[in-house]
Amino acid sequence: IGHIGLAIFVLGVAGISLWQEKQIRFMKEGDEALIAGREIILNKISEVAEANYITEKSFFTAIDDKGREKRLIAERRYYPVRRMQTTEAAIHRYGVSDLSISVGERATEDGWPVTLYYNPFVILLWIGGGVTALGGFIAAFYARPKTVKKAVEGDSLYEPV
Repeated sequence: IGHIGLAIFVLGVAGISLWQEKQIRFMKEGDEALIAGREIILNKISEVAEANYITEKSFFTAIDDKGREKRLIAERRYYPVRRMQTTEAAIHRYGVSDLSISVGERATEDGWPVTLYYNPFVILLWIGGGVTALGGFIAAFYARPKTVKKAVEGDSLYEPV
């Protein structure tokens, strides 16, 4: 079972290595991008003050090749007490593939830097790891019957006592 899990994991790595798409571009509200046959629209960016941080939320719409829409929200959070900034990527799973969007800090009038990732077969990494772990647990706790071969005279391992 562990070897099957490893094979599934390797398929996931191969899929990502061969077919991953990545785009980094500047986008303003209303701009569109195309990645892996999906149209990505930056609808709106708004700043909101929360209890212990300030967040800049970016609202996206992803439209697949069949016209289905999915709303995604990416965030940049700033924690003033620690003077620390984090990024919360928007992730949507399409079957065994993931679409992820992250937004950087606005540096120019060209808009915000947006990173789009399409990672095909990424779920196979998790499935493969889980199947491999299951194989390891089964191997660790499976009670195999123990067979003991008696040494008889004439065997190469026979040593009289």
